[in-house]
Amino acid sequence: MALINLKQIKKSINYLWISMVLFILIYLLLHPSAFSAAHLSVFLQKFGTWIWLVYILISFLRGLFLFPSTPFVLAGAILFPEKLILVGIISILGILFSATLLYYFADAIGFGDYLSKKYPKKIEKARIQLNKPQGKWLVAAWAWFPFVPTDIICYVAGLVQMRFSIMITGIFLGETILISLYLYLGKDILSFM
Repeated sequence: MALINLKQIKKSINYLWISMVLFILIYLLLHPSAFSAAHLSVFLQKFGTWIWLVYILISFLRGLFLFPSTPFVLAGAILFPEKLILVGIISILGILFSATLLYYFADAIGFGDYLSKKYPKKIEKARIQLNKPQGKWLVAAWAWFPFVPTDIICYVAGLVQMRFSIMITGIFLGETILISLYLYLGKDILSFM
C-alpha cells in the first residue's frame, strides 16, 4: 500500500514539474521580452529591501525549471553594477546548486528509464563519452557555450551516472568563464539585446 502511494506521489510530482516547465516555456514563447534582463531587473526592484534575498532565491531555483541563468546574471549586473563579484558568486553558486539537483533529479523522476528504453544507443554513447577522462572538459565546454542549456548536461550526466565530482567541476569551470564574460561585457551584451 505504501509503495503504491509512493509511486502515485512520484507520478504526481513528475506531472506537476512537467506542467510547470511547459507553462514557463509557453509563457516564454508568448512573452519573450518578459524574461529579458531589463524586465527581470524591473521585476526584482519591486522587492525593495528584499531584493537580494529574492535575487538569491531565483538564482538558486531557476534551474529546477530549466530556465537559463543568463537573463538573471545580466539582471544582477544591471541592478548591482558596483557588486559584480557578488553577483558572479551568487550566479555560480545558484548554477552549482541547480546542477546538483538536476544531476540527482535525473533518476528520481523516471525519465532515465524511459530514455534508456527509447534511445539505448544514444544513452550508451553519452555514458561512454562523459565517463572518459576528458568528460570534465566536455561538460565544461557545454557549460561555457552560451547557446545550449547547461541544465541538460547536468541531467544527462546524472542519467549516465557520470561521477558527480567530475560533472560539477566541469560545470564550475565552464560557467565561471561564461559568467565572468557576461559580467565583464555586460553593458556591451545588453546593447545587442
